[in-house]
Amino acid sequence: MKILNKIILTVRIHCKNEKHAEILQKILSIEDKFAPPTIKVETISQQNYIISTIKGREKVETILSTLNDIFETIKLINNIYSITE
Repeated sequence: MKILNKIILTVRIHCKNEKHAEILQKILSIEDKFAPPTIKVETISQQNYIISTIKGREKVETILSTLNDIFETIKLINNIYSITE
């Protein structure tokens, strides 16, 4: 039995500076388009923060997997960003 839940999850992450937040937002916005069709992901930058909102009717595990994808992308971009600083 597949249990679907209506979930809205918002994550606010502090970045090194506004430029760093803008870079993360641009890259995550591209990745947001590859979320499962039952999930809508939107990422914005606001000063030194990025804010990602995940909405959908899906299993909790799928929402958490999407959140994990966001964190993995942030980790990768942070590594690249620290090299180019």
